Amino acid sequence: MEGARALREVMKTDYPVETLYYSPGIRDKHDMILVEFLCKKADNTFFVSDEIMEYISPASSPQKMMAILPQNSWNPDEVIEKGNYFIAINLVRDPGNLGTIIRSARAFGCAGVILVGECVAWYSPKVVRATAGYILEMPFVSFKDENTFLDAMDIYNIKKFLFTTDSENLMNDVKLFEKDKKTVYIFGGETEGYGDILEEKCNEKIRIPMANRVDSLNLGVSASIVLYNAYTESF
Repeated sequence: MEGARALREVMKTDYPVETLYYSPGIRDKHDMILVEFLCKKADNTFFVSDEIMEYISPASSPQKMMAILPQNSWNPDEVIEKGNYFIAINLVRDPGNLGTIIRSARAFGCAGVILVGECVAWYSPKVVRATAGYILEMPFVSFKDENTFLDAMDIYNIKKFLFTTDSENLMNDVKLFEKDKKTVYIFGGETEGYGDILEEKCNEKIRIPMANRVDSLNLGVSASIVLYNAYTESF
C-alpha cells in the first residue's frame, strides 16, 4: 500500500504492518506524524533513497512511503451471515473498476464484495491503489463459477438482482433494500458480462435509467450508483 492518503486508513484500524519503507523529502507535518506512527507499528522499518523507492515500488510514480501489509482472509459464512446487502461481480478483470467498487462498497455500507469466476486479484497493487486504503476493512468472498455462487445465495435465501441494460425494469421502480431480507446486486464483467445461468436464476433484471442514445456505463460507476441508492434506502 503506497502513499499517505491510503496509509492514513491504517491509523483508523488495528491492521498490522509488516514493513514500512519511506524516503527523503517528507515535509508535510501530517505525513511526518503518519510516518512516526507507522514506524512504531511496523515490524520492520527502512529509510531508503528515492532511487531505491522507485526500484521497489510497483507504481510508475512512486510515493514517499510504502508499506507491506499481510493479506486478510474472510470467512464466507460469517460475511454472508452478518451482512444485509452485497455486490457481486462476474469476471471483473480491470483493477481500476474493482478498486472503485471496493471503495464505493465501503462508503455505502455494503457488507461484502463477491467475486465470481476468474477475476483480477483482490490484492493486486493496482486494485489496492484504486481503493485509497478502504480495502483494509472491506470483506470479500470468491466463488469459482456462477453455479457455486448461486448455490451459496440459495442457501442463505438471498434475493438476487441482476443489473443489465436490456431490462425494462427501471431501478427507480424497484425497492433495493429490505431490512429483513438479504440482497445481492449482480453485475457482469467489462467484456464477458454474465452467463445464461445468472440471467435465468436471478429474481429480477434491472436497468439503471440513462439518457437516450447512451448504451452503457462504466462498471465501477454503475455499481457505485446502485450501492448509493441501496444505502439511502436503508435509512
